[in-house]
Amino acid sequence: MISELLAWFDSISFYYVLAIPPILFILELIVSTLVSNQARKRLYLINAWQILGVLFPAIWLIRCATNYYQASIVVLILIFFGVFKPTKLKKDESTYQT
Repeated sequence: MISELLAWFDSISFYYVLAIPPILFILELIVSTLVSNQARKRLYLINAWQILGVLFPAIWLIRCATNYYQASIVVLILIFFGVFKPTKLKKDESTYQT
C-alpha cells in the first residue's frame, strides 16, 4: 500500500502540484458559501489547507523535486497554505468576534 502510494507520487508531474492553489481557492469559496457555522468552516478550511496545501506538496517536494525552481515554488505554496492562510483566518475571526 505504501509502495503504491509512493509510486503514484513519483509519477505526478510538477504541474499537478501547481494546480493545487487554484483548487484550494475554489474549495474555499464553496465552503465559505455553503457552511454557515464559523467553527465548522474553520475546521473544513484548515483541514483542506493542511492536507492539500501542505502535506501533498511537501511529500511531492521530498520525493520528486528535480531542481531549485520547483523546490522554491513548492516551498512558497507550503508557506502560503501552512502559515499565511491559517493566520489570516484566525485574524479575521478575531475581528468578527469583537
